[in-house]
Amino acid sequence: MKTTGTLVAGLLGLGAAPLAAQTETAALEPLGFLIGRWETMSVTARGDSAPGALEYQWVLGGDWIKVTFDGRPPDGRLWEAHVMITHEASTNAWISYAFYDAASPHRSQGTVLDDGTVRFRSERDGRVTGIDYRDNGDGTVYQENWALGSDQERVVTLRTTYQPAPDPTDE
Repeated sequence: MKTTGTLVAGLLGLGAAPLAAQTETAALEPLGFLIGRWETMSVTARGDSAPGALEYQWVLGGDWIKVTFDGRPPDGRLWEAHVMITHEASTNAWISYAFYDAASPHRSQGTVLDDGTVRFRSERDGRVTGIDYRDNGDGTVYQENWALGSDQERVVTLRTTYQPAPDPTDE
């Protein structure tokens, strides 16, 4: 079930966390709409569809968000990611460390684009890529993976929709 700002507020109100942890947890609050278990459907630039399972959860006292993804692309290759997100006080930005291949971790920096959209952007080997996450306001999330083309135009490489996954305790 997707958690909302109510859970985030509840986590922030826990008195057991040290003051520094509460500050970092508060800095992650704009990402709270991602917390939960999701069923995803991704569509590639070629139009191929691929389902997946995704979970975002608060860990380490709320100082980090842990992300686990497992997908099933049509070509049968491994499609898996493990990500850790935190807030870096020295740059006042979110930092994401993604593990998904032999060249991992892949480091990205996150910012707020507007009230419902956040962007993680990185540059690796001269190539700029990013992922935008939008809170649709109806309990779903939309994700766009993109890369800057040679003309610095943003080219969408993957579109993913998130639906809340069924609660396994309801079964």
